[in-house]
Amino acid sequence: MNALRNGLGALVAASGLIAAPAFASSVRPAPIDIRVDRRPGGVFEVSARLAVPASTSAAWSVITDYANIPSFVSSMKSSRVVGRDGGALIVQQTAVGRMFFISTEMRVMLAVRRAGDRLTFDDLDHEDFEVYSGSWRVVAGRGGCEVRYRLLARPDVPAPRFLLGGAMKRGARHLLEQVRDEIMRRELARAAGTADPAHIQRPRPEPALLE
Repeated sequence: MNALRNGLGALVAASGLIAAPAFASSVRPAPIDIRVDRRPGGVFEVSARLAVPASTSAAWSVITDYANIPSFVSSMKSSRVVGRDGGALIVQQTAVGRMFFISTEMRVMLAVRRAGDRLTFDDLDHEDFEVYSGSWRVVAGRGGCEVRYRLLARPDVPAPRFLLGGAMKRGARHLLEQVRDEIMRRELARAAGTADPAHIQRPRPEPALLE
């Protein structure tokens, strides 16, 4: 998720070597509220909310940092802006996920649009997903911001549909945990007065299930 910060479509507490800023403090992050529902046609809807002790600008800097997503989201193999189409950025992404002990690559070509506090994304190619669209929202709140994530997806994978819901929930949680932690890391970096201080290191993300 660079200079092209018009929109994305998924980190660990920084070291305590600097004073805690107003938002990203040592307070333990609130649990992530995630729900997965099955819709007609085998489509899954993932809805999530997470409170983050950071500014809205820090949150958007992560969500829209397309080129650097692989550095903080463990499942993302590549992510890059490949063009524009009207008011949309076209973002090509490849993720590597594990599904029932099998590793597989999942590819999307996203049309990303941002308006105000909401960003939407839609897969144009439908190569590995029959349906893949969703949104991010960032809303200012007391002590930080709330990030809201929604995804409608029907992956084209050879697995029973009744097993996919749990895998998608685990993948979404892992993605959002890493996004949250990167937001907090950047908030601490901003408070320290540096873009990416050496003493606030980004941890190596660990592999995740389907994301």
